[in-house]
Amino acid sequence: NTVSGIKSVGTLIDELWLFGKQYKAEDMLREAIGGLASRPEGFVVYTTTQSNEPPAGVFRQKLQYARDVRDGKIHDPHFLPV
Repeated sequence: NTVSGIKSVGTLIDELWLFGKQYKAEDMLREAIGGLASRPEGFVVYTTTQSNEPPAGVFRQKLQYARDVRDGKIHDPHFLPV
């Protein structure tokens, strides 16, 4: 469960609800997308289905952020919740 040493242009996180349940998921996510800071063209795509359990961890954080962007509570032209 490590992704150190990788510098990507794009990162795809699939099934965020499941990823978010992993031990130290927030640290792993930060490490996975950290290299994008030096790349202005860098992007992250989060895909997921809804969990049968209440949203938790990183999934809950990203879900709430996406809802806030969608509802106009947060203005982030670089984030597209679909």
